[in-house]
Amino acid sequence: MSTESRFERFNDIWSSFLRPGAIVPRKSDIRPMAFGDLLPDVSLVQCHAPGDYRFRLLGSGINQRMGSDPVGENVLSLMHPRTHDYIVQWFELSMAQRTQLSAKPIFCLSVTAVTS
Repeated sequence: MSTESRFERFNDIWSSFLRPGAIVPRKSDIRPMAFGDLLPDVSLVQCHAPGDYRFRLLGSGINQRMGSDPVGENVLSLMHPRTHDYIVQWFELSMAQRTQLSAKPIFCLSVTAVTS
């Protein structure tokens, strides 16, 4: 399956978790098993505060490629410092949009591109 197809499938599944008008699903609406064969390449990040974005779950494929399991670590600690501003902007935009609905920490999911 092409990387583009994987992202399209991920987006379709992610969108199925959204309630009407929401841009980020509630934690209780996320069903990890719905990702099926994408699950080994899915990560879940919990956004606690600006600059504090911790891995909550990483699929086995990601862990294997990384050679470790960074669950609990801040995403920024694993990224090149030049990417931090972009990553912070992306998470903060997601948090700002989500906190209009709730003050609770939010979760962000992503699928990792894997080429064979």
